[in-house]
Amino acid sequence: MRPGGTLQLSGGSFNTYEAKADVAGAINDTWRYYAAASYNQGDNYREHNANETSSILGRLQYQGDNDDFFVETSYYDNDRELAGSLTLDQIEDDPRQANPFNKDDYQHEMTTAVRSGYHYQISDAWKLGLDANYTDTKVTSVSWGSPGKNNRSMLEVLPKAVATYETAKGDLNIVTGIDLSRGESEFSWGRSNVQKVASAYAQATVPLTTSVSYVVGGRYAEVSDELVDGAVYPQGVDLDQDAHAFELGLNYRPSSNHRLYIRADDNFRFAKVDEQAYTSPGVIGLKPQTGRSYEAGWDWTPEQHTVRISAYQLDLEDEIVFDPSAETPDGGSFPGANVNADASSRLGASIDWDWQLTSQILLGIEYNYIDAEFTEGVNKGNKLSWVAEHSGRGFFSIDANENWQVFTELVYTGERFIEGDNGNVDPKLDAYYLTNIAINYTKNDWLASLRVDNLFDEQYVSAGYYSSWGNGYYAGTGRALRLTASYRF
Repeated sequence: MRPGGTLQLSGGSFNTYEAKADVAGAINDTWRYYAAASYNQGDNYREHNANETSSILGRLQYQGDNDDFFVETSYYDNDRELAGSLTLDQIEDDPRQANPFNKDDYQHEMTTAVRSGYHYQISDAWKLGLDANYTDTKVTSVSWGSPGKNNRSMLEVLPKAVATYETAKGDLNIVTGIDLSRGESEFSWGRSNVQKVASAYAQATVPLTTSVSYVVGGRYAEVSDELVDGAVYPQGVDLDQDAHAFELGLNYRPSSNHRLYIRADDNFRFAKVDEQAYTSPGVIGLKPQTGRSYEAGWDWTPEQHTVRISAYQLDLEDEIVFDPSAETPDGGSFPGANVNADASSRLGASIDWDWQLTSQILLGIEYNYIDAEFTEGVNKGNKLSWVAEHSGRGFFSIDANENWQVFTELVYTGERFIEGDNGNVDPKLDAYYLTNIAINYTKNDWLASLRVDNLFDEQYVSAGYYSSWGNGYYAGTGRALRLTASYRF
């Protein structure tokens, strides 16, 4: 088989230039290879926000009659200047300016990763697998004039067994496995963490009739953290935690293009290796985040439509979040800390409808509603920050002929409180619409595209953090044009 791949070049607003390339091919009947590389540089929308980003990936894969194997390695390098936050008055005056107190701030992240996996079909029903992943990340930065370093590594070993049994009522599917990981994070100011996680899980999809099936499963996990801080606990502190979760769901398919479902799921999350090592003074270790969700929905896929409707409730306790207003860790290089938030609840619904009006015209609309509030603590009854009650998207795509396509979308984000404003003290940020448009031309193996994001140059806040000393806001990117050309060989 001849090698094949893609070459792509693009350039656009704010002195942005990007190049991508990938190639794949067969060495022989059982071995294949894949390689990809990319490079991006640009000044970006704001001053003192230039970036230089590159990545490379290589993959070797084997496919036999009863087994398969792959190994891949990648490297990612992102060097970016940081423009810092602004006040609302500064954004109104000039959203592209940089905060003068952040004139030397930057972040340089370098990540090396290796992934490998082997899977073997031991019988007609059972397949065994073993995957392993390793990542090593080095981050150097200057934040608000303070230099910092964070080195992180993660090793994961993931054995798994999958079975499929054919029955008169449908396939019985079983998935079971063990996830093992060891992570390490070290900050330049003397705090570090070695985290080990072990979990076991099982899930089964069981047919009751040809149209009704149920899903049942569970997971149990244990985590240990070895925290060291030269100033607070130089001899180290050991933390041991565990959590479990169950799931139960029911699926009903009255026909091939209808599905109704209902399910209940427990969920949990341990603090990541670097989160556990960045907490406020006096906080030695974060509790596991736990929760339970309930969801019901309907999927309908007739010939010219795709409709998805769902409603859910998600209750969380001890949610692990970064609070920019929390007291900075001793020696911390940037304001705020990771915390366990008060209990909260999210009640939501969404609808997604795509309509193939004609063979050339496709329409789509999506709407999401979320009522999110604290249910315990001093902020009980307050709305969760940075959660928009209403959001949505609509798009229109037309194939003028076999070569030309025009795509337009309108994205809406509703009002919301700035991140960290758990007391709902300040007024909500304004809602905004973003209009994006693209014109695509294809001919044989060539593709050319002209895309304009934020066509009407809407001024909006893309991120922001509450502080009793004064909020910090980040201006969203203004009108941005991108021209892309690619060739597939």
